[in-house]
Amino acid sequence: MKSRYQPSLALIALLVVLLLGGWLVFSNLRNAIHVMVEDELAFVATLKSQQIEQWFDDRSADADSLGAESFFARAVQKWYGGARRDAGLQSQIQNQLNGIIAAHEFTAAVLLDRQARPVLSVGQPAHDVRHAQDRIKRAMERDEAAFVDLHQDPSGTLELDFITPLRVDGRVVGALYLMEEATVHLFPLLTSRANASGLIETHLVRSEGERVVFLSPLSGVDDAPLSHSLPFGDQLGSALALSGQHGLLEKTRDYLGRPVLSYAVPVRQTDWVLLANAQVKQAYALVDRLEYIAIPLMLFLLMMTTAWFVQWQRREQAIYEATMMRIKLAGEERFHTVFEHAAFAMARHALNGDLIEVNDKWCSIFGYAQGELAERNLNWQRLTYPVDKEASAEGIKHLLSGEVKDIQLENRYVRKNGQVFWGETQISLVRNERGEADYLVSAVQDIDARKQLQEERDSNLTLLQMALDAAQEAVWEWNLGTGQTKFSPEYYTMLGYLPNEFPANQEEWLARIHPDDRDKVWRTIRNELKRHQDIYVTEYRMQTKDGRYRWLQARGKCIEVDAEGEPSRLVGINIDIHDRKQAELQISYLAYHDKLTGLPNRALFFDRFSQAISRAKRDRKRVALLFADLDGFKLVNDMHGHEAGDAVLRMAAQRLLACLRAVDTAVRFGGDEFAVIVSDADDVHQVAQVAEKIVAAFEAEMTLEQGATCHVGVSIGISIFPDNGSTMDGLLTAADQAMYDSKHAGKNTYTFFGEEELAVDEQWIKFDQAHMIGVAELDEQHRNLARMVNKLNSEWRKGATHESLLSLFDDLVTATAEHFETEGRYMAQFAYPEQRMHEKEHALLVDEAMRLRKGLSEGRELLALQTIKDWLLNHIQHSDSKLAKYLNQQGIH
Repeated sequence: MKSRYQPSLALIALLVVLLLGGWLVFSNLRNAIHVMVEDELAFVATLKSQQIEQWFDDRSADADSLGAESFFARAVQKWYGGARRDAGLQSQIQNQLNGIIAAHEFTAAVLLDRQARPVLSVGQPAHDVRHAQDRIKRAMERDEAAFVDLHQDPSGTLELDFITPLRVDGRVVGALYLMEEATVHLFPLLTSRANASGLIETHLVRSEGERVVFLSPLSGVDDAPLSHSLPFGDQLGSALALSGQHGLLEKTRDYLGRPVLSYAVPVRQTDWVLLANAQVKQAYALVDRLEYIAIPLMLFLLMMTTAWFVQWQRREQAIYEATMMRIKLAGEERFHTVFEHAAFAMARHALNGDLIEVNDKWCSIFGYAQGELAERNLNWQRLTYPVDKEASAEGIKHLLSGEVKDIQLENRYVRKNGQVFWGETQISLVRNERGEADYLVSAVQDIDARKQLQEERDSNLTLLQMALDAAQEAVWEWNLGTGQTKFSPEYYTMLGYLPNEFPANQEEWLARIHPDDRDKVWRTIRNELKRHQDIYVTEYRMQTKDGRYRWLQARGKCIEVDAEGEPSRLVGINIDIHDRKQAELQISYLAYHDKLTGLPNRALFFDRFSQAISRAKRDRKRVALLFADLDGFKLVNDMHGHEAGDAVLRMAAQRLLACLRAVDTAVRFGGDEFAVIVSDADDVHQVAQVAEKIVAAFEAEMTLEQGATCHVGVSIGISIFPDNGSTMDGLLTAADQAMYDSKHAGKNTYTFFGEEELAVDEQWIKFDQAHMIGVAELDEQHRNLARMVNKLNSEWRKGATHESLLSLFDDLVTATAEHFETEGRYMAQFAYPEQRMHEKEHALLVDEAMRLRKGLSEGRELLALQTIKDWLLNHIQHSDSKLAKYLNQQGIH
């Protein structure tokens, strides 16, 4: 009875477990989704509100920076003071206004006088500012920037306006009214997806009387922003938010009446509220679908379980029948049938080891004929290799005593011809009907080939270990499923640990990688896990037991995947490259730093300057370049000698560094010339303070060897990005000119370059007659390359997207390659004697172009542009002009 009803009871129990488990799973799944949606709502709403508030702060900062003691404010004061009759000054102000709205991406700007009357406007068709007169006057009276709420201008455009007073010497001289379309920056902040699922929608609302006005576009509503409104209601989430309920709002409805979960955040500086909605139906859609298929799935599982029970019962029956068959085969005849047809060598032994009978497979392996068993009195002791006899005898002893049912051995045996081979043997004891030991049955499989391979593998592993020991390399293995790792002893030796001091798991390994290298290493490993085809190589610093870091090189490869094709095991080698890396760092330091003062040199200057300008352009800040020349340095050299001059230069470098922030850079250009990069400057006053500190630092005397003293001053010229230019050579030229103005003004002072931007920025490369080499086709290609470089520089200044700059750069590289092909055709056709050297220079320039393209992606756009300009002009001046001279001699013009 028990065996009859046991499967049914098990099936019923399984069904109950499935029902309870399904209910628990779906209940927990709904709760988890609810919590997840709440967290995502809070994250998206908070992120969007912070982005909008940051946008307001940036816009207010942009507007305020134009009115706070700026060059523009002083020009406006001067124009107002001249009764606005100076047409040239008016044109200059109008150009500056155009530059302001272009640089800060406003749509229009209106200049107002002290009585808040509009006197000048630029940008889109002039806007009527009378609706904001009260706000303008209040902002001018309070001398503070103001924001005009979202509204429609007469043309129906959704507009956001900013008011900034213009101040000169602490007095308001007018105001600037800046306008921006909400669709340009504000709405994209809302519509950009911050959640991968696309479940959440965000929008802005404000109240007007007893109605909720929707300020931004709505999904499923065709009304334009500001055109859609709803009366306050108890379940309307936006109405509750405007009534003061912020944070998570449950059991609310959206603007279409759909049940939603909402999260409300007030937007600072405005009376707006940002609302993030997630539809309840959409949030639980996956759970609902899973519930619909749960019952069929349970039925399917039940059917599969029933089938498994049937198979289990059949298997148990088969085992029982096989056992009975084995007992029956104990008889001589039936056992003999199985014995003869076995696919491996089988033998029947007496309890003392004598062979009773063997099958044909046994004869073919051992080399004996059936008739030789009795003739030679063969037994297992004669056939077993002497060294292995003791182990075999011990195993059979345990078998005969009943301690084990069968034994399995790997022994060496001796064939008839004396050859020794390895065999895997399984021996079983057969008992008679009374349960007494009757005889032994052995089955032997020839594993000699496998053993030879194993010995070769062990030998190779020994050689490999010796090679690794000699090369000081460590081997590791990483199980991705468990996170566990294995390290060879050399790994611990490299880092100074004992094996029990370094837990072999992924977390401990990652924790000991230098923080600056951790992301790079993990990114390299992830790329390998995606492909698991190539060996990856990466270099990083690993913390040793004493807390210091050593440089290691890791080479790894995925060698195993799981049933789903996902990587499951990595192996690799680690090499200690600390000494080599230290040497490389020292060489790199010497290549980019001045040997005398330790300051960065010209090469590193251009890299730092490029990064500072790119960062300032992105963050809408300024970068100042201070070009400094020591006053009286030649006199020190003449009076005290060059060693004293070197000492003065070292002291000058230290005084410069003492005046700077950590983000600023001091550079020695050569001789007694220095440069300072002041990064992330908010205004010119901050730059002036740095220059004043430097001039003051050089007022103190310098003490030389043997107690002698000297006095060295400094003359400084200052150029500002973007006020005085947007190219590095243009800004350097401007700072150099301003430095000479300081020299002429009496030295030991600083001078800002004039407000106008250098003409060099308008047309960066001026391709004129001086660049012509006298071969028409080559000159035309050179002119086209110069035009493309100017276009690339111009687009960068205008704030073009990274993808657009890369596209222009690729076009430039393509045109350059076509130009090199043209030169190659001329050189081959007219047997140019220096063709090989010229083409080698072409190859170097192509490699340089690929490196520069990478620089465009790493915040070094200006360095890449400057390098492009330099190698283009140098190549034309030196190599191409020489080729052209040869072609002219051949009659080519």
